[in-house]
Amino acid sequence: MHAIAVWVALVCPLVAAAQVVSAQEPARGDVGTRAGVLAARLMSPYCPGLTLAACPSGAATTLRMDIARRLSDGETPEAIVDDLVARFGDEIRGMPSTRGIGLGLWLAVPASGVLVLAALRAAARRGPSTTRETDTPLIVTPSARLLERLDEELEQME
Repeated sequence: MHAIAVWVALVCPLVAAAQVVSAQEPARGDVGTRAGVLAARLMSPYCPGLTLAACPSGAATTLRMDIARRLSDGETPEAIVDDLVARFGDEIRGMPSTRGIGLGLWLAVPASGVLVLAALRAAARRGPSTTRETDTPLIVTPSARLLERLDEELEQME
């Protein structure tokens, strides 16, 4: 169980952070592939909750074609994203940036994993609880008067 806690608390956030860092720069390749990777990273300003790549609107198609054209003209993905953020707002990023406050958010993920691991270790060192349960059952024995009253009411019901 301890090994699972270590894996969950430390490895998962590190893998997630590595994926984010690797996704910051679209892979080298043809313009269409790079434009598709960039569109998959960005949220659509036209279809709330969908990425630009998944948005079926005509305006999103035009924006995807504009991104591909700009990449083929030699513009960097960072410059394109910065322009889109200026036009549509920071929500288009779909994830916090790796600069400024966004960097703090990315660092919070592994830091929270470390805190969870520390809490689990502290709980394991304390050991089991020292309180004991009593052997007394929680059964209440009815009084003689209560039994008589019950009998009387049952007779009246008949």
